[in-house]
Amino acid sequence: MQLKKAEMAGHFTALADWIESGKSPVGDILAAHLLPRLKRADGQDAFEVHMAQGKQATLAFETLTQTRLKRPTGTNRPMFVRIADQPFDSYGRLLAYVAPEYSAAERQGLSRRDRATFNLDMVAAGWAATFVIYWRQCSCLMPFNRSNCESTSFSFMLRC
Repeated sequence: MQLKKAEMAGHFTALADWIESGKSPVGDILAAHLLPRLKRADGQDAFEVHMAQGKQATLAFETLTQTRLKRPTGTNRPMFVRIADQPFDSYGRLLAYVAPEYSAAERQGLSRRDRATFNLDMVAAGWAATFVIYWRQCSCLMPFNRSNCESTSFSFMLRC
């Protein structure tokens, strides 16, 4: 369901009011980060800024995939996708790890950071936030060390 701009602006205002009321579970540091973005003193519309940032995040993800999927030969490698126990959230977004698929020989020459998921790269670049959906005392944070995990323990929500 698409919400209209006025409805979304109302949600932004309601969220800011909830945080300011002290009734939300948001701590002081996070509140100090969020409130200026929800109640903009610079005159910009918070919803329009949010939508523009979503478009920028989409462009960043597209650039990332074009770069990381490219083999040295110039061809594209397949994409590795591992879905969570619940593949879609209530908004219809796919909850999955996404990364370039490397052969066993390629993986031997790559560091753990080089094998990172697109999810982790988007978080590191500031375009995504982690969202814990399930934790089974699993110490692995990247899907390439799956032997320690009984289940998908993390998923990421992209802002796009």
